[in-house]
Amino acid sequence: MIRWEETDPDFKYEIMREPGGENLLNCYQCSTCTLGCPVTEVGRELGFEYNPRKVIQMSILGLRSQVLSRPEIWFCASCQICREWCPQDVRFSEVMGAIHRIAEREAEKGKLEIRSRRPDFAHAFLNQVRKYGRQYEMGLMREFYKGRILQMMKDYRRLGMALFLKGKTALLPDKIRRREEIARIFEKIREHEEKIAAEAAETAEGRQ
Repeated sequence: MIRWEETDPDFKYEIMREPGGENLLNCYQCSTCTLGCPVTEVGRELGFEYNPRKVIQMSILGLRSQVLSRPEIWFCASCQICREWCPQDVRFSEVMGAIHRIAEREAEKGKLEIRSRRPDFAHAFLNQVRKYGRQYEMGLMREFYKGRILQMMKDYRRLGMALFLKGKTALLPDKIRRREEIARIFEKIREHEEKIAAEAAETAEGRQ
């Protein structure tokens, strides 16, 4: 049962203001995304539920806190199968990206706890691109495993060494490429985030 006082009618529009969330309301709940989703299939085998259609439905209904606090919103593999199958071009994995950004802003304000390490990996990945213009695997590993040295050594011994021996990881980063272009991209992202934050503040002020 859904209580109207627990819903946020603006949540769907909040998602649609984010890049990737524009087509949210195209969804007519046909479940094609869920039927084609490999994570859903793995979830059935491992005993957890992952239902893309349900996440979209809850978002449209305004169940903001329930959606943002669900651990499975971080399970999306971004494989784009749902995008290829969707008859309405909802682009579920991009909608999930929009929801991720909202969840991270809530976490920064102390209103939400994110248990997934996926945001940490994403930030570490982007920081390497910001610094070097490409991915630097050793730098990514150091930043992602910060404070977890034993876990880093364990994971590196299992997979990292094999990658290193095949020349897939470099000890030193390559020279920075197209520094100005990379800087412009990150500046545009910063401007957009500031704009979204200002719009969210205005919306919250209007409700008071």
